[in-house]
Amino acid sequence: MLSLLSPAMSEVPKMSDPLETRASLTDRLPDAADIAAWDEFVAIYAPILFSDWLNKRGCSRQMPTT
Repeated sequence: MLSLLSPAMSEVPKMSDPLETRASLTDRLPDAADIAAWDEFVAIYAPILFSDWLNKRGCSRQMPTT
């Protein structure tokens, strides 16, 4: 089972451009049992995908003012 809250996610190396996924990571993703690879992939791409999804639905990154 994929753990989205794995401690490995806090140790994800920062990349200069997240769209340049390391070949070593993509080579490991076909192995569904490689939890560390999937945790790293999710840590890199989930914020990007979620942000894009919210933007397409008209949500803003700014907090609403009262």
